[in-house]
Amino acid sequence: MIKSKVEEINSAVQDIASSVRNDERIFELGMELGRCLATAGEKYERLEFFVRRDEERGREERVREKRKKISDLISRIFYLSCIKQIEINGSIKFDANDYWLDSTALLDAQVVDEFGIQCKSVTQEDDEKDFEIECEVVGNIGEIFENFEARKTITVSAYNLDSSSKMIVSNALELHEVLGSSWMFFDRSSAINDEERLDQLFEELNKATLFIQMKYSDV
Repeated sequence: MIKSKVEEINSAVQDIASSVRNDERIFELGMELGRCLATAGEKYERLEFFVRRDEERGREERVREKRKKISDLISRIFYLSCIKQIEINGSIKFDANDYWLDSTALLDAQVVDEFGIQCKSVTQEDDEKDFEIECEVVGNIGEIFENFEARKTITVSAYNLDSSSKMIVSNALELHEVLGSSWMFFDRSSAINDEERLDQLFEELNKATLFIQMKYSDV
């Protein structure tokens, strides 16, 4: 009897959670649950709805953290590729006038080949706003993303130090100050939402980029 009543209340709470909030109805259900438990002389236990909700929130938070690890790793590889570009050419130029870039407009072909990342576009809302650099992983790194059915693009923000549509960076210290947050988009319906798959993806990427990370560990 008590079990079926609790299940009935749990179902009612689920209905409320999926519709417009009704504080009075929530209060009534709380009173009803209290009377039910008091009559049965049983200790209070959390409704299954709240237990499952917290479990799902915990899972979503872990997924976000794992995705961030992946994004941070690829962002680090992009940063190192820009350092290499500066070493080769003496500087790197972010130019929002070149909205769509060819594969070697920002990074030379040898840099793209070594680091497995290329730039697709540089954009900004207006001349005084920060830049957004859209990149794509290629080569071995790109294949790893494909194997895990994950998008291969990452967006990196760059602070606009010159308040113009062009910015030239000529040293590692300045580049470190310029490059800001990064983010990758993961399809909600994708298999990549699974925690174990995200761990596997990170390990594969970490393994594939380990040599580069060690080679430029002092940067």
